[in-house]
Amino acid sequence: MHNGFSLQEAMDVLKDETNCAVFDEIRERLASGEPLPSFFHLYCPTRYCSYFEGFILYLPFLESLSISVKITDEETQRKKELAQGIVYPLLLLGGMFLGMWLFSLFILPRMVSLLRVFNSGVSQYETLASVMRILFPILLIALTLCMIACALALTPSRIASTYRLLSQTLPDSLLCQYASVEFVRFYIEFLRAGTSTIDAMGILKNMQGKPLTSLIASELDDMFMGGEAFVEAVDSHFIEKRLTKFLRIALYSSDCATMLEGYLEMASARTKAMIQRFSRIAQLISYSAVGIVLVIVYQILMAPMSILQNI
Repeated sequence: MHNGFSLQEAMDVLKDETNCAVFDEIRERLASGEPLPSFFHLYCPTRYCSYFEGFILYLPFLESLSISVKITDEETQRKKELAQGIVYPLLLLGGMFLGMWLFSLFILPRMVSLLRVFNSGVSQYETLASVMRILFPILLIALTLCMIACALALTPSRIASTYRLLSQTLPDSLLCQYASVEFVRFYIEFLRAGTSTIDAMGILKNMQGKPLTSLIASELDDMFMGGEAFVEAVDSHFIEKRLTKFLRIALYSSDCATMLEGYLEMASARTKAMIQRFSRIAQLISYSAVGIVLVIVYQILMAPMSILQNI
């Protein structure tokens, strides 16, 4: 449709065996006089529908659909990259904790029994095995509980209250940075569509599927309605301070959207650096623990040789 095709022409081009029934039903609705915006969301994929339903109340059909598709695709790609960056170090730590625990349960006691046959001092290794049997299950459980707690705190029903608490106690926290980036991604699309800031806030604050974006938009909208100037309104504890600076500068820029794209690029680079740092720390901890165990195993295996040499 961006290339000049009408909806009818686009459906004729795209029609095949899988979608012909849906396209025929859309044509029947249009022929009966139903306006397209009133029913098109019924035929949208679920991941687009929640956005499209809110956008179509304020924007033309094609712009609403385009923004919904673009934002959804960007979110999918972003979540995929984030999952790939975080899952590996978490699995590495969890696997290391589990491996160390199993080592202390089944392997280390047998090696200590071997030393006892040679009447060698085993008290230090027995103490080490006891410590490992207690420590690593605790670390594994703590890691699992932290992941569960984060998942529960970031559910749609609780994320807004979690964000309110963190934004007041820990300004510029990771959740605040994430919320600010999410808000800007939507706001940029409305700027490109020529939507006023007031109308954009009205759309965003009613987005039920995006509680963080809705919270920031509601806060800004209340300030605008209360007579606050834009420069003062964006100085909110719900908005990351870096974003506040970008918004203040963008106010005097000839291309506000391009200015805010710079913020998104900076935020993306910061996220990648943070993930890489976390991954390196996880690798360092895991490899160091494995190295220490190898040293202990080597000492245990070499102890009988030392005893035989002293005979």
